[in-house]
Formats: sequence, C-alpha cells, structure tokens
Amino acid sequence: MEYYWRGDKVINKFEDAIDLEYLFIATAYFSEYGLNLLKTVIDRNQLKRENVKLYLSPDFSYQKPGDLLESLHKIATVYIVDSIPFHAKVYWFHAKEKQYVIFGSSNFTAGGIEKNLEFDAIHDLVSEEDRYKFQIFFEFCESKSKTVDGSTISIYQQHDEIYQDLLENERKLKQKLLQSLHQDDPFKEEEYDIEDYYFNFEDYEVFFPRNFKQNDTYINERRDRVKEKMLNIHKHIYDKHIKKFNLYCHKDEAYICSSARPNSYNKEQVTWLGIRYGKSPKQVNYINATQNVKNSYGEDYGFQKHACLQFSITRHGFEINLYHAVEHKAHDRSYLHGELDKDPHFKDKLNREIANLKGEGFKWIIFDNQLDKEFIYVIDEEADENFSSFYNAYDLDGRESFLSCLYKWDDKGIQDMDVITQQIVTKMQKLLSLYSLIAFRV
Repeated sequence: MEYYWRGDKVINKFEDAIDLEYLFIATAYFSEYGLNLLKTVIDRNQLKRENVKLYLSPDFSYQKPGDLLESLHKIATVYIVDSIPFHAKVYWFHAKEKQYVIFGSSNFTAGGIEKNLEFDAIHDLVSEEDRYKFQIFFEFCESKSKTVDGSTISIYQQHDEIYQDLLENERKLKQKLLQSLHQDDPFKEEEYDIEDYYFNFEDYEVFFPRNFKQNDTYINERRDRVKEKMLNIHKHIYDKHIKKFNLYCHKDEAYICSSARPNSYNKEQVTWLGIRYGKSPKQVNYINATQNVKNSYGEDYGFQKHACLQFSITRHGFEINLYHAVEHKAHDRSYLHGELDKDPHFKDKLNREIANLKGEGFKWIIFDNQLDKEFIYVIDEEADENFSSFYNAYDLDGRESFLSCLYKWDDKGIQDMDVITQQIVTKMQKLLSLYSLIAFRV
C-alpha cells in the first residue's frame, strides 16, 4: 500500500489509467473538474456508460449541480446516496490485468485531486478477499441510493438559484474568515481576475508575509514553480536582447535567479525572486580583486553587491529595476558618491538621466531596514534638478537603494510571456544610459 499526501500521484493514476473495464467512484463532492477528468478516462478506455458508476452525496456541489448531473448522466450511471450520511472518497480502477483503489480524503474536485493538502492510500487489489471488501462497500452505497434519472436532474435544476445563493454565502463567509486570519495579505484572491495571467494569485501568495519564513516542502515546491517561470523569461530575452546591451547574468547558473529558500543571505526569509543583469564576470573578478574580495562562486561571488538591471516578483507585483546598492559593501554606492563629490558637473548629468525617465512610472526608493522606512523620489512628480539632492541626503550605508517600476498584479503589461518580455527589454533599454553613468566599470 502506498500513502500519499503531496505531489501528483493521484492525478497520475487517472491520467495513466488504461485497459479499464470498470470504474467505480464514491465521492461526497464533485465538480466540473471531476467531470472533465472522468470524460478523459472514459474516452481513453472506451468505457460504456453502464460500466462507470458514481456515488454522490445529495449536496455534492453548489455550482449548477443540475447541469453537472445532466452531463454525468450521459456518460455514467449516477447514484445519490440519500438514505445515510455520506462522506466517502473511494476510486476503484478495474483493469483487465490488475485492479487498484485510491481511498482517503480526496473528493473528485480540483482541490481534492491536485491542490489541497489531502491524505490518501493507493492500494493494489491482489486478493479476492480485498476485491470482495470493496465490492461489498459499493453494493452497500447502491442500496442506500437513488438512481439519477431525468426527474432527479430536473429537481436539482429547479433549485439552481438556491444553490447559487448558498455558494455566494459560503464565499462571503470564507472571505470574512480569511480576512481576519490573513490581515497582512496585500490583496485577496477574489479582488483581481488574474487566474489566466502569467503570474497568478498562487504565485504572489508565496511572497506574502505569512510565508516569508516558511521552509516546508509545500511552500518550497510553489516557490520553485515561480522560479521556473522567472527563468523561462530569462531564457526568452537573455541571448536575444540582454547580452546585446553588454549586460550579463550571474556566472554560476544556479544563481541566475535569487534564492528560493530562506538562508543567511536573505535573512532567513524569501520576500521576492529576481534575476539580475550587470557587469561581466571579467569585470566583477577584477573589481573583487582590487577590493580583496574572494573570487568564488555562489553568493560569495558578490554579484549582488554590484549595480544591475533586474526584474523581480514580490508580494506587491512585478518590478523592473535598476538596483543600485545593497545595505552594506555596495561597490557602486561609493563610486557614485565619489563622482558627485569630485565633479561639479556630474550632478547635472545624473539629474538629466533621471529626468529622461519621466513618464515611465519609475520611483527611486531608499529603504532603511532599521527604521522600517522608505524614502521615495517619484520621478514623474519631481523637478528635473532635484534628484541629486535627494540621493545625497538619503542614500547611506546600511540602506538599500534602487530605481523601480512596479506593475500591479492585474496590469495588462504583465498578462503573458510576450508582453512581459517586451516590457523588460523596453524598460531596460531606457535604463542603459543611466546604468552606464552610475555603475563603475574598468
């Protein structure tokens, strides 16, 4: 017997099911997801209607249950277990060569099969005794059931409005409960229709404060999926565009994207994932050598301490940045302050470059972690000559300093891969001149 509580083993059993002769399913709850998955299994195995049996609770769904029953009735024999409280979840796959069952907590819904934390057992029915036990169970279900026919379907369809009200009330109750439990969440799933966006609610949720320091397999698998999406963007733009800008990613492939695990470098919390483009390995090695920095790989290589252009995902949305300085030992902070101190004309060059970004939605943000305070310069709202004074006043060792263009969760500019890559390439091209001015290169 195999036990399952995370992963894709249950969905794989459905997707890999072949040579079936019969399929018996007992599930308290059922959904359109289950209907579509069932159709796939039936079509693949050319199962006859009388060889597919479903046993459902009376309240198996609040989402148009009559229509679901009508569709089910065409492809399977369906029973409503109405003579006894029913909450079973049992799936019996009867193939020509072998039989196996899945039983546990998973309903025949998207949540039960793929999304929720469930606990199930997958068991091969080798002996006649085992097969008889499950046969008796399904026969008992049938004895406590009403067979679905046209009149049953009609009754459910007549009460569709009541089910819709129940569903809406359930949604409102869940929303209120989650609001009290998740007060620090930057947004709620139902507030924005982004399910079909490249980054959806589940992607942003991993960066919500309640998940910053989580380090279990569930949250790490979700972080890895977001990281894979970020790396796919990188693959689409790096050779074709970024390298032509004379910008380079981290020389160690494992560190092209920032870490998806809490560690000492990210202060034991994952608040974002980002991909940086900046100086070449030759440049970084040379600068490291002049400052007695160990030339190594990984985080110790210090790529993050050099100014870069980057794109990132956070709880607030998707960002395209010119990242100027980390809190400490930022190579380009001392360089820019030095240029402003020694060259009286340098501040005019800097102010002009900043002014050239008007209308692009950029803000220069300086964050003091000790004070938990941001100092923000909104380029679109400030006079052209003001930036150098802002920078000198607030950019200090111990503070992060960066230029950011933020796309909120439902911005059309991040709807799919094509528009995201276009936004990144366009914005970074406009940042190149400023980057060249403030990043030290030899």
